[in-house]
Amino acid sequence: MIRENIIDNIAKSAEEAANRGEQNKLYMLSKKISNSSMRGNRPVKSKEGHVITSEKEQLERWKEHFEEILNAKDPPVLADIHPSDVVDMNIEPPTIEEIIKSIKALSNGKAPGIDNIQAELLKTDVGTIAKVFCHLFTKIWNREEIPTDWQKGIIIKLSKKGNLEECENWRGITLLSVPGKVLCRIIINRIKDAIDNILRKEQAGFRRGRGCINQIFILRNIIEQCIEWNSPLFINFIDFRRAFDTIHRETLKKIMANYGIPGKIIRMVQAFYDNFSCVVEHEGKHSEWFHIKSGVRQGCVMSGFLFLLVIDWTMKQTTQKKRGINWGRLQVLEDLDFADDIALLSATRTQLQAKTDDIQKIAKTTGLEINKKKSKIMCVKANNIQPITLNNEEIEIVDSFTYLGSVIDTNDNATADIRNRIKKARAAYYKLRKIWTSNQYSRKHQNENL
Repeated sequence: MIRENIIDNIAKSAEEAANRGEQNKLYMLSKKISNSSMRGNRPVKSKEGHVITSEKEQLERWKEHFEEILNAKDPPVLADIHPSDVVDMNIEPPTIEEIIKSIKALSNGKAPGIDNIQAELLKTDVGTIAKVFCHLFTKIWNREEIPTDWQKGIIIKLSKKGNLEECENWRGITLLSVPGKVLCRIIINRIKDAIDNILRKEQAGFRRGRGCINQIFILRNIIEQCIEWNSPLFINFIDFRRAFDTIHRETLKKIMANYGIPGKIIRMVQAFYDNFSCVVEHEGKHSEWFHIKSGVRQGCVMSGFLFLLVIDWTMKQTTQKKRGINWGRLQVLEDLDFADDIALLSATRTQLQAKTDDIQKIAKTTGLEINKKKSKIMCVKANNIQPITLNNEEIEIVDSFTYLGSVIDTNDNATADIRNRIKKARAAYYKLRKIWTSNQYSRKHQNENL
């Protein structure tokens, strides 16, 4: 009975927060309800492994942690990247039509940035807001400078698996200014429209008309045919360590120029990165501000596609030699990619080893580094399997691997994948059951937790 009362009180607070438009608080309280262990504030360990219980010292530790991982060291060797001819791209200030389209594309129910302006507010009178923004965006465009609030973010911690006293077992998402996102979407849409057709066909991430299901279907089809024709197949499921956070920004600018993106657009993107700083939110309080100098901005609508350019450039350099598998008429398929989820494909172990070595070498020049512990090797219809190595250490060989949420195995058997999806659905239901059955939540806010 006491437990039910506690849950009801938390649910009531969550509903009140939602009515006040405090989406971040709604999310945190709802997550607290759905977490069956009902864990409150947990102590965190210092870098030396000592438990910190003081709230002030915890804030300092979280700042230290995120400041360290979001300011990666420069690559030891930088890539020699040259600009290409500029592609046909609109470099004039945003139009009212673009602004209206961008505002309508904003997601509702998302927590705002430091300016506390929500997407729903901008949508109350899109036409009027667009006219105001058009004047503001034109000034920003001509000066190539953005408002100070757009250069600031609030990092919210989300738990992963493992011991939650370790900072490494938490990831951060950054809350950014919603008006800033409107301009960012306009910029990235112009980039996408101009250069999407020159990206590699193997890449499906952050691209219109493509998705995870395409890559999963193709990979299953490849394994099925290799089994049918008794043809060996070697796959390296590549994982990059903290991929979004380690990109070398000067290299990103060079890659953008290499893809023909006009200097004006590059400078507008750069404006969102100059002097970018964040605070970490912990138990409702904020740490001191700190600057972030590496990676693409978490939470920014531009980041996915900008990151994609780095991956695309890296894979182009890696796959200049033909070391893939025969696929279709006179075609060689080197890999399947969804953003940084990369499956390297080869018909021989020697070819896969060479490609793995090349991608490691080239990726390092952009700030990326392969994570050996999370990368896995799968071999189909192969005899006398020799290990694939990374920095002279063997990469684990597995019989099954979860690729883009789908369990893939060497026998092309979907049973494990189906069971895994049923298990996830059941777990999600039990997590949300307390919210769905609570009388304190309105139906609208119950649905927002889906």
